Amino acid sequence: MEHPKRKGTIGEGIVLLELLRAGIPVFQEFGDLSRVDLIVLIGNRPVKVQVKTTTSKNGVAVLNLRKLTLNPKYNYTYQQDDVDVFAPVVEDTRQVFYIRANQALKNKGTLTIRLTPAKNHQRALIKSAEDFTLSRLLRDYTPDALSEKGR
Repeated sequence: MEHPKRKGTIGEGIVLLELLRAGIPVFQEFGDLSRVDLIVLIGNRPVKVQVKTTTSKNGVAVLNLRKLTLNPKYNYTYQQDDVDVFAPVVEDTRQVFYIRANQALKNKGTLTIRLTPAKNHQRALIKSAEDFTLSRLLRDYTPDALSEKGR
């Protein structure tokens, strides 16, 4: 039987590698006691990252915004203050996405990301993979973007 934390550890490794290759400083939690997996520095600003590993089916990946454990007493639904960014990793394609927590948590427990275009060509109300790239996250954390959000 596979250890239940193996999948998450692999996902964290994939995110860690992508961030390091991009030249972003990454800090890891010692132990497994917080709701944050990684802290990254973007422009000297610490950003709390929660990695979630998932798989794809029919061109979509579903991000579960709950922490589910073998002991139900430790299950938890993430809140706005817990993390700044969710980094879902699609295990079967090794794709990584970066979604600001305030955007992800509007979806009440799960967020569906479309990995391939919809067969009916619908674009409205679809969360497309191309909207959640590392470059877009970095752009969102530039000083200009942050000052505009504060207005």
